[in-house]
Amino acid sequence: MKNSICAIVVLCLTFVSCQKDELTDVTMFQTVDTNAADLETRGHNQTRVKEELCLYSPLVSSTDAYLGWVYITVSEDFVKVNYQLNKGWRFSTTSLDILESTNYTDILDVGTPVASDFEYQTNHKGGAPVSEFAYKISKVDFNPLAFFASHALIANDEGKTSNVWADIWESYISLDLRTCGTWYVETEACVGLDNTEFFIPLSEETSGRYPHAGTTSDVVTLTPESPIAEGHLTMDLNFGGLPEEMDDAILSIEFIDLDLHQDLITAGGNVIAFEETFTLSTDEGEILAILDKSSLFDGSFVWTIEIDDDEFEGSFLNLNVTYTSRLELMSGNGINVSNTSEEMINIGICGMTSSEL
Repeated sequence: MKNSICAIVVLCLTFVSCQKDELTDVTMFQTVDTNAADLETRGHNQTRVKEELCLYSPLVSSTDAYLGWVYITVSEDFVKVNYQLNKGWRFSTTSLDILESTNYTDILDVGTPVASDFEYQTNHKGGAPVSEFAYKISKVDFNPLAFFASHALIANDEGKTSNVWADIWESYISLDLRTCGTWYVETEACVGLDNTEFFIPLSEETSGRYPHAGTTSDVVTLTPESPIAEGHLTMDLNFGGLPEEMDDAILSIEFIDLDLHQDLITAGGNVIAFEETFTLSTDEGEILAILDKSSLFDGSFVWTIEIDDDEFEGSFLNLNVTYTSRLELMSGNGINVSNTSEEMINIGICGMTSSEL
C-alpha cells in the first residue's frame, strides 16, 4: 500500500477516555492511563488535531519484556502510529508495515514479517535521542481493515540494545479501524443517456437544433459555380439524477461513422472532399473539446473526457454538442450529394461518490 507519509517526533499525545482494546495486564493498563493523563496535562496550551485512540499494544522484546507501547490514533485525515518507549530507552530504528485485508482469515496468508522489507522505515542514529516517534499516514488510500507490524531497534543509556515488536514477536496484528473515527467509502456512480441516430445537415437551410433538424437525409448540389456546402447540427446532452457530489467525473461517448479526417469521394468523374467536426460545450457556450481533422480518432470510436466539478449544477449536468459538415467539389462538372445517418451510443457519465462507512 503506497501512501503519503511523514514521520514526526511526538512531543505530546492526546488520548481519549474511551479506549477500544482492553489489556489483559491490569498493572500495565494503569501505567498507560497515567501516562496518558500526564501527556494530556502537558499539552493543554497547544493547538491539537482531534484524534481518537483506536488501539494500543505493548512493544515486547524476545523475552516478552514490555519496553514501550504503540498507539494507533485516527483523525479526520490521517492514521497515526505512535511509538513510545519506557524511560531510559531510545530508538535506533523504527519500521512499520501495513497490509490491506478483506477479512480476518487473510492473516493466515501474510506470513512472518521481515522488518528490513517494511514500507516505512526511519533511522534515528546520529541525531538527538528519541523516545517517542510517530508515522502519519493519509487516510485517502488507507483500508481500515488491515494487518500491521511494528518493529524497532532500541538502546538504553547503558548501551544495551533490543529488538521490539508490537504485541507479538515477529507477527502481523489484525487491525479494524472501521468503528474508530469517521471513514468514507468510495463507489462509482454512472448515469447514461439513450442512443441517438441523426443526420448531420449538409446546408445552412436544413441546419439547426435536434430534433427540429437532423432527423432526415439531405441532398445538396455541388457545381463549379457553387462548389462548397456546409451545415451544422446542435444537440443537448442533459444528465439528471446525478449524485450531489461526484468526483473524477468522466463523460464517455461512442461515435459511429464520424468522419473527422477528410474523405475524398469519387463519383461520375467528380471528386468531392468531405469532413466533419464535433464540439462539446457548456450551456453557457464555453468550449470543452473540439474533435476535427487534427484528432487521432476517425470513423467509429469511443471518446472520453474529464468533466470539472464546476460544470455540475447540483444533480444535473447540461452540455451541448455541435456537429458540422463540409463538402467541397474538388474537380468535375457537378454532382448531387446526400448524407447518411450517424449515431452516438453508450453515452454516459461516471464518477466517484463518497459515503460514510
